[in-house]
Formats: sequence, structure tokens, C-alpha cells
Amino acid sequence: MLKRNTTGLPRRAALVLAVLLLAGCTQEWRFGERRVDFEGSAEPGHAAATYRLFTGEEAWTETLQPGDTFVVEYDVAIKEGVLSIAVTGPSGADVWRVNLGEDTASSESFEAEATGDYRLSVRGLNAVGGYDVSWQVSPAVEG
Repeated sequence: MLKRNTTGLPRRAALVLAVLLLAGCTQEWRFGERRVDFEGSAEPGHAAATYRLFTGEEAWTETLQPGDTFVVEYDVAIKEGVLSIAVTGPSGADVWRVNLGEDTASSESFEAEATGDYRLSVRGLNAVGGYDVSWQVSPAVEG
């Protein structure tokens, strides 16, 4: 009668499980996205992250009224890849966008023309580095 070798299976399963757990600690996968060593924080009006690789998107929404001013300040460090920062209006069209391939610090402001949700997004494509983005909404001055 043949003797079955069962002692190697639990070791292999444990090894595979350990590799998967370790990989899960440093990489995050979403459909069409990849993040390696992505560490970030976000709170109302501010978001920051550092990463070894970022292909994907982070986004936040603010509701504006006509005449409100939306100010975006950003400071990005890019060692490789491309990072874009954009504000999309209620119609779905970009109100403002910047594509960055090098370290940049700047700000942009615009006045809302329509009531609705304005979406601020940071998108990375094989980006290595980090970003620090702050935003604020100033209500329209009634005169």
C-alpha cells in the first residue's frame, strides 16, 4: 500500500499564507489601481500621502454655490511617474487640472458658476513620491 506524504502540505500552506499576508501589508490592489507602501491621511480640507508606487485615484467632494471660491494648494514630490490634480464640476467637466511630472508646489483658485458637488481628485500613474493637498471654500460675498 502506498503511503501518502502529508507532512509537507501544512508547511507549504503556511508558507503561501505568510507570503500573501506580507504582500497584503505593503500592497493594495483595487480594480485598475495599484498601491505599494501607500500611507495617507485625509480630513476635511486636507489630504496627504507618501508611496513607493501609486496608480489610482483619491477624491473628495465639496458642495459649492454660485460665486463661492474654491482654493486648492498643493505640494507634490515626484521621483517617477505622473500625478494629476483636478477639480471636476457638477456637469462632469474639469474646472481645473494640472498634470505634474516633477516636484511642484503651487495653488489655484476658481469661482463656482453653478450649484453642485465639485470633486477634487489626485490621480497617480506609476507615481513614486508623495503629495500634500489642502483646499478651502469661501462663500460668495453678498453685496
